Amino acid sequence: MTVARSGGPEPVSLTGSGRQFLATAELSRAATGVIEVEIGLRRRDGSAAGDVRAVAVSGVMPAMGHVAPEIPARSAGADRYRVRGELFSMPGTWQLDIRLDTPSGTDVIDIEVSVE
Repeated sequence: MTVARSGGPEPVSLTGSGRQFLATAELSRAATGVIEVEIGLRRRDGSAAGDVRAVAVSGVMPAMGHVAPEIPARSAGADRYRVRGELFSMPGTWQLDIRLDTPSGTDVIDIEVSVE
C-alpha cells in the first residue's frame, strides 16, 4: 500500500499491489468532488496484465465506514483504464480500491490517499 500525502488541486501518482497485479493510479487531484483517475496495470512479475476482464474503482474511508459507489472503468488502451466520478466525499484518509475481474478470480488493490 502506498500513501499519497499531497492533496488539493495538484495531480497525485499512487502505486499499489494486489495478489496478482500492480497498479499505478494517476489522480487528477486528491480532493473531494469529481476527479479523474487513470490506472495502469501490470502483473507482479512485470509482464502485461493482458487478461483483465473488468476494472472498477471505489473510495473507502475505513475510519468512518464510508464507501463511495463503485465506478466501472473504461479501457484507455493496453492495460490502461480510466474512471471519472466522486470517490471521496470528505477530507481525511481514504483508500482507493481498485477491483480487477480476471479469469483466475478477483484481485483488489487498496491504495491509501490523504484527501484534502
